[in-house]
Amino acid sequence: MDPNSSIITDVAYYIFGLVYDSPLPKLSGFYAVPVQVVASVGKINAIGCIVPLEEFGQEEVANRINDMDWVSRIATLHYALSDQIYQHSQGFLPFRLCTIFSSPERVLELLETKQPLFEAEFERLSDKAEFGLKIWAHDAWLARRTIATKPGLREKQAAVTQGGGKAFFARKQFEVELAESKKQLVPQLTNRLTASVSAALSLPTGHSRNLTLPPNQAPDFVGLANLSLLLKRDQLEELKNVAERLDREALEGGLVEVLGPLPPYSFINLGEEEAN
Repeated sequence: MDPNSSIITDVAYYIFGLVYDSPLPKLSGFYAVPVQVVASVGKINAIGCIVPLEEFGQEEVANRINDMDWVSRIATLHYALSDQIYQHSQGFLPFRLCTIFSSPERVLELLETKQPLFEAEFERLSDKAEFGLKIWAHDAWLARRTIATKPGLREKQAAVTQGGGKAFFARKQFEVELAESKKQLVPQLTNRLTASVSAALSLPTGHSRNLTLPPNQAPDFVGLANLSLLLKRDQLEELKNVAERLDREALEGGLVEVLGPLPPYSFINLGEEEAN
């Protein structure tokens, strides 16, 4: 498919998600094709755009899914458009990456079949957004915290400072035990931080998830948590205040990153049906 071409003949329908009773902003999808309402039931609109079947057919997507350049390009536009749709809507349920249908009729069939589920999800997530809270601790802080909780480690650390012929072996033993103890302490700290953040924000059960933390570029820091939080859209400043207190009072100078508001990607399970 020529990305400069404005004519797509054999097509599929790429669906970004569902919007509830909101006007659709003027946006361009893949290959500058306009984003449109593909199908509607009641106040629920499925938002998407046509895409070339030669690239987005079921077999073609399966063959390309391990092509990181292709996936990155698709994901970049998918999430950028999903965010824009979300920012301009009263309610938006994003579908997963590469949710593709063969026709508007298949999209309509999904909406009609699962309308009660979709209505319930819109009601549950009304005025909600997903926020991210990534937490890293300074390695030196983690070491001090670990030693403070392990009397045996404190004794070995004292032996290292005494010098003499046994100091070398004592240091090696201390370093090995410290490294292992830090690994054991990290999940405990993660659970405590998660509980602390949930309590500070008065989060109900199920409104906090700890996701896999991406590698940190700073070698002197250790990842503790990658929290995904379901909050009201206007709670960004409150979350920032919690993050600041956490960094200052608990971590004594770590790395704490706040993200959002975002569409509630981690808190819905919709858009998994595909039909090409």
